[in-house]
Amino acid sequence: MNPQRQSAFYTALTNAHRLMREEQPQAAFYQLENAHILGQDNWRLHTRSHWEMAKWAIKYRNLNEWIGQGFRIIAALLFTHLWVPRGNTGGANVNPFKPMPIREALLPYFKDGQNME
Repeated sequence: MNPQRQSAFYTALTNAHRLMREEQPQAAFYQLENAHILGQDNWRLHTRSHWEMAKWAIKYRNLNEWIGQGFRIIAALLFTHLWVPRGNTGGANVNPFKPMPIREALLPYFKDGQNME
């Protein structure tokens, strides 16, 4: 993973934590989704993004999200090195196997700048 993408991952997490302190749950989750997209090629960052989503689910008492993240944490640990659905936002509200377009704002962090699905 290139250093710029890794830095952007941690920036997205920092933004999410700030937004959670400010009680802006939807904006915070959007930043967690960004972190997921940025970090999903690295098993540590991928798992961390799901862990952070699980913590969000606990804070906002979202049982569906919490259960979904539990499964995704295990999958991230076991399967990140084999395959990830590029661009998938990682929330329990989306199919965990579905590739999605990479968000425009995140495209510069991917090697060739292409929207890789």
